[in-house]
Amino acid sequence: MKITTKQLVVLDFIKKYIAEKGYSPTIREICTGLNLKSPGSVYPHIKKLTLAGYIISNPTKSRTIELLVENEYLNDNENIYMIPVINDENIDSYKKEFLPIPKFMLNTYDKKNVLIYKHLNSYYLINTSLKPLSDSLLLVKDDKLKISNDSKKDVIGVVITEIRIY
Repeated sequence: MKITTKQLVVLDFIKKYIAEKGYSPTIREICTGLNLKSPGSVYPHIKKLTLAGYIISNPTKSRTIELLVENEYLNDNENIYMIPVINDENIDSYKKEFLPIPKFMLNTYDKKNVLIYKHLNSYYLINTSLKPLSDSLLLVKDDKLKISNDSKKDVIGVVITEIRIY
């Protein structure tokens, strides 16, 4: 589905906002940033961008716009970290594969203490320096790596979040 010039401007604003702030804008912030008259004038553009497959969003919640396309404003090296990936087979050689992760996803975490665990089609961002809490979701090394709540096993790290890869 083709998008209009105005929808392209809205998409570009969203990309720049995410690259600058690290989170998505609200409808009101898009309205203000693009000098539109009312937030109601933004909703049709968001709906068309969603239908065209450029973004997804939850209209009942604030700051839920997610890009489904590349954000060229994040592609410079200062905004990207290359994070090592491990899976069930390569725990001892995880430095061979890396995944680019935007800086804002790591927030206050030290990039030296994070890694990505790939299991089937899911990716999990793991912090290896956090102390697990009783209800933490953990990456543990058993006979194979797995996500668990059992803190008695050999804990590799605490799951920060699941990552969507597009």
